[in-house]
Amino acid sequence: MYHLNQSFEEILSLITTLIFFFFVSVGVSFFFLKLNYKTEKNSFTKALLPNLVFFSFSFILYLISIYKNTNISVFSRNEKSESAIISIILIFALIVLSIFEISIYRITFKIKPIKKYFFLLFSLNLFSYSFIFFSFYPRSYVDENILSYNRYLYKPNKKELKLFDNSIVKIDFACSSEHNYKLEHKDSIFYFRIPITQIGTDRILYSFKLLNNSKQVYSSEKEDNCETISVNKLENEIKVLFIQTNPNQDIGGLKQIVTDTIVFKKIKTEKRKAGYYGDTNCDCIER
Repeated sequence: MYHLNQSFEEILSLITTLIFFFFVSVGVSFFFLKLNYKTEKNSFTKALLPNLVFFSFSFILYLISIYKNTNISVFSRNEKSESAIISIILIFALIVLSIFEISIYRITFKIKPIKKYFFLLFSLNLFSYSFIFFSFYPRSYVDENILSYNRYLYKPNKKELKLFDNSIVKIDFACSSEHNYKLEHKDSIFYFRIPITQIGTDRILYSFKLLNNSKQVYSSEKEDNCETISVNKLENEIKVLFIQTNPNQDIGGLKQIVTDTIVFKKIKTEKRKAGYYGDTNCDCIER
């Protein structure tokens, strides 16, 4: 499952919705006690406290989910199972927090809440969570025109490269992917990802580039131990230049030196169903 941060607008909108339902629940609870139990003492406090407990902890749980980066904004290939998991977690949180708010009510006022009031509170909680569930349920960003896609694995002829300062750069199996569309359409850009591990230094003293420069769309990019090269065509054999910074400090990056040519050969093709797999990382080999 792949997780992404929600936008600031989405976070603010959900927090605003929680606050709105808190005031609505307090208001409904207060008028319920006043209309049905006129002799009930401290009606406002008894309406405020349980709702304050429930929505405060709901708010805290949501902030924790944001901090831990567990808010789901894009579905993976297991869309059906994900929706079931989200539903189960939401129901579990609803039940646990409802029990907790009633327990706080009993401890504070040293009495059990009236059964009708207990069911009212639970119904308000259920309505609030149901509204949030259907309003903020993540949408699938899978392109409906995509039937499936191919995932290609490439084996390099060199797995270890030595830099001028004697540090080592290790490379692993590279990978890329290609979509299969319902209509006559083809991907125009492919992202060729090369996993890299740097040993002996933290400095970036090298870069990668296609041997055939006409097939490279953009400059290569480094991110999280990964070198990504954008190409306009995926072939069975992809040749990549390993370029190092000139050790002469007076020249440095002004005149780089090509020290190796790495040949990546396609060794495996995986057929996958359409869906979001989060294939932006460099873990090309699924372990």
